[in-house]
Amino acid sequence: MLIFFRFEGCPACNLALPYYQRALWPELQKLGASLTAVSPQVPERLVAIKTRHDLGFNVASDLGNELGRRLGILYTFDEASQKSSLSKGTWIGETTGTAPGSCRCRRSW
Repeated sequence: MLIFFRFEGCPACNLALPYYQRALWPELQKLGASLTAVSPQVPERLVAIKTRHDLGFNVASDLGNELGRRLGILYTFDEASQKSSLSKGTWIGETTGTAPGSCRCRRSW
């Protein structure tokens, strides 16, 4: 099973991934299935979330959002949202290494 998340510093991701560790992963193991959490963030930064929560399942990088794009689970912020994000000094791509305005959508959870 693949679970997509934004990046290691995402507050929602830091709640969801430990929950999946406790509630979902053990059941998947009983079925002989595996679990992998996938983020567009560079692998070096993903080590932090795996270590922080002692995640027993795989955490993988989808550099350039290639898999996310192939699965059709990406979206682009509208122009107003992009401007708002940039006005705060950063955009998600600086953290993940993706193109400006692209990120994981909620339906990917």
